[in-house]
Amino acid sequence: MSDTTRGRLVHKQRQANGSFDVYEPADGVREEFADGFANVMVGAEVSRVSFFTTVAIEAAEPQPGQPLHGYAPDQVEVRMVNSRMVMPTRALIDFCLTTLRNVKLNAPQLEAGRNQVKTTVTDALDALK
Repeated sequence: MSDTTRGRLVHKQRQANGSFDVYEPADGVREEFADGFANVMVGAEVSRVSFFTTVAIEAAEPQPGQPLHGYAPDQVEVRMVNSRMVMPTRALIDFCLTTLRNVKLNAPQLEAGRNQVKTTVTDALDALK
């Protein structure tokens, strides 16, 4: 298979413990937004992670003796599973570790971005006074 039929090369690795090339197809990669994860099933060989989006905020039906979780004591989120990722468990562990390493590595930029959003919101609220 030639490079032109594979798409765009996005990563190349050549190491003693593994060599590979990663391509994206010319017509793009499907992206899905998720508000969070709904379920994780970890198996010896294969794992599944289900992702959800919040589709509504509804009035909660109080249950005696049970605390409510949501935006307010009388509201509950309605979450709909919108996708499921199935992958080898070893790959899921590598993904989790790589993600946490990148969060740690980019902590200063993440903090700066959080502060910028906070400043923007504060300035907007101050403008309403």
